[in-house]
Amino acid sequence: MNRRHQTGIDYFLVFILIFNLIGLVKTSGQNQQDSDFLNHILENIFKRIASYPDFEKWQALVVSTYINADKSWKPEKTRRVKKLLTVNGQVRDEEILEAVEIEKGQTKDVTEEYRRQRLERLKKLREEAEKSKESGEKPAIKNQLTKDDLIPFTENKKGLYTFRLLGEGVLRGEKVYVIEAKAKVKKDNLFEGRYYISQRTYDPLRLVLQPSKNPAFVREFQVEIDLEPWKDKLVLKKSRIKVFGGFLFKSVRLLIEEDYSDFKIIA
Repeated sequence: MNRRHQTGIDYFLVFILIFNLIGLVKTSGQNQQDSDFLNHILENIFKRIASYPDFEKWQALVVSTYINADKSWKPEKTRRVKKLLTVNGQVRDEEILEAVEIEKGQTKDVTEEYRRQRLERLKKLREEAEKSKESGEKPAIKNQLTKDDLIPFTENKKGLYTFRLLGEGVLRGEKVYVIEAKAKVKKDNLFEGRYYISQRTYDPLRLVLQPSKNPAFVREFQVEIDLEPWKDKLVLKKSRIKVFGGFLFKSVRLLIEEDYSDFKIIA
């Protein structure tokens, strides 16, 4: 009786072991399929990004909104600027069309003041660009984040990241894959986060990112970018940057929103 009872228990344990092994095989097979599918998506994204020609000379109408916010992220002071942006490689030129400042319900025209400030800033940028051209190094002063800074799906960037497929969704009426990119080594010049990739063209349509390592004195830095295919290029349509930083007793909360339109290629 005891022997038969013991034998029955042994059979039961063997059955459980086999069942678990089958489950492990299925899970392993599923993981491999998921990995293959992700690699397939990534390969198509890499090809798509690589297919774009150099896009260094262009012009666009830009509306920029700079918001200094309080602790609840409510606007304290807002500056809205309308400008014609011209980009030629590392050199940027801005024709300020209009600038207004809104504070405590009062609107003030600050076009001339802002135009003067931007001319001084652009002069420094051009000087840095010339120095970097002569030395072959990157400019010490950088005016803005570029797609090269934010998109990891390029030959020189993809090895710095690990990728994960989070799921699928719909963005602006188009089916997308949602892919997470994480920097292998945390640096403040590398961005990581979620990428919304068109299932039809494999274009990145939206980026929701943060630095893999925040710069000094920055507690929060979030970037949201909307991109759009235009002719044979990928152009920036909207951007939103949220920054919270501080040093000693001074804290800054800043929102920067930009809308791009009327793109033109310049010779």
